[in-house]
Amino acid sequence: MRRSRTIAITLLLLATAGLPGAAQYEEDEETEDQRRRDEEYYKRYLQEEEQPSPAAPADDAELAEAFLVKADELIRDKNHRSVIGARYKVQTDDPRVDLKSVDKLLESFRGFFDAFWADRAPGRTYDDQGRFFLFYSYHKYNQLVGGDWSRQTVRPKGHYGSMIDAVVIHTDSDRAGGLPNTLVHESAHQLVDQILYGGTAPPSLWVSEGLATYYENTFMNADGEFEAGVVGGKQISVFRDGGDKAVSDAKSRVRSSREAFRAAAAEDERLLLTVISADDPSEFYGRNPMANYDLAWLLVHFLFHGDEGSHADSFVSYLRLEAEGRGGVEAFLGEIGLTAAELDTAVERHTKSVKVR
Repeated sequence: MRRSRTIAITLLLLATAGLPGAAQYEEDEETEDQRRRDEEYYKRYLQEEEQPSPAAPADDAELAEAFLVKADELIRDKNHRSVIGARYKVQTDDPRVDLKSVDKLLESFRGFFDAFWADRAPGRTYDDQGRFFLFYSYHKYNQLVGGDWSRQTVRPKGHYGSMIDAVVIHTDSDRAGGLPNTLVHESAHQLVDQILYGGTAPPSLWVSEGLATYYENTFMNADGEFEAGVVGGKQISVFRDGGDKAVSDAKSRVRSSREAFRAAAAEDERLLLTVISADDPSEFYGRNPMANYDLAWLLVHFLFHGDEGSHADSFVSYLRLEAEGRGGVEAFLGEIGLTAAELDTAVERHTKSVKVR
């Protein structure tokens, strides 16, 4: 039985001119995905409007199965299609999606992920079939993930639920070419949770989102090969017409982070300390969540590739501590061997060297 019940959330900043990016999101209770709230969150999936609530499932396994049944019911319409590959089952109600390309992308990423960690930190065996639900209908997607996001300027475009071990994505929240990045982001959440942290303490928020965003922004070439450390988009179309060119907003996100470092230095603030110490979802996903995603990502990129990779082993050692429930700010800084001030300086310097393909 899995101990982690958190929901990994990928955010979409809607292009709504003149509205504050995260002001309303900060107050939304759906971001507080602690264990008690998450359990209530999933139970709401089972309720039909103006109908008696069904009996609550007895345990996590029954709750997960009920969620999958609900997702399967919602996604089935005249445009419903599915593909079952070697390690994934993907379903969609989006007539534009090329499911074979989606499966190819996921399989390619899984191979890259396994090779990436093979010598660093061999994880547990994970042979379960990955479940992906790609909703074109926002109404159906919203019924499943819960909450009224229609009036928000920030809303989630994808979820990974560790308790149910399934990914749910709204395909029309991405701009053309962005869906492959979201698929990899959510797939990374699944693989980190199941392989690196499976059956143990859940990853901290900055590690979870930092790793997922690191892989989201890892360049994939036209041969379907991921290039570790290289920042860029995915050279693959996952739409039937092939018209969605690969895109990446990594360049603007790196630029924003550089500006954030400069502003923090002027105020003598420890920018990264705020991110790595955020253990409450309302802190990490509340005020200015995209900045936290980007700083966590660039911190992970630095730990793997900065200073000629000299911090990679220490970072992996810290991940082991965290998986054993012995993580935290002091443990992390102790493993890395840097003070909070030194970490800011080093990551800011590294960020200036990041190039986007």
